[in-house]
Amino acid sequence: MKNEHIESVQTLHSVDLTPLQPVASDVAAVPLLRMAALAGVKTQVQVIAGHVTTTIGEILNLKEGTVFKLDTELNAPFDIMVNDNVIARGELVAVGDHFGVCVTHVQAVLGK
Repeated sequence: MKNEHIESVQTLHSVDLTPLQPVASDVAAVPLLRMAALAGVKTQVQVIAGHVTTTIGEILNLKEGTVFKLDTELNAPFDIMVNDNVIARGELVAVGDHFGVCVTHVQAVLGK
């Protein structure tokens, strides 16, 4: 069998690319288009008032009127969490007949 040498001829074309614009150092490097695509995605947000450690026996004996003392002080900020990550802190407020949280501090989110 003869070794045949076949040459492949390719034509190269130049491509014009749009220059990138500099991004301010305090702006996330995530493209705005991707962020806009995520804007409508729903997620669960939790507001954590505090924690308590107790026994299974105490939980099994729960009755109406049982009070658990939380590890959070009365005027301490509440943690606002998404996917078990604190994203902000806030204060408890009344919104009509419901509770709400007024955001007082926002943690760094998505590289901000």
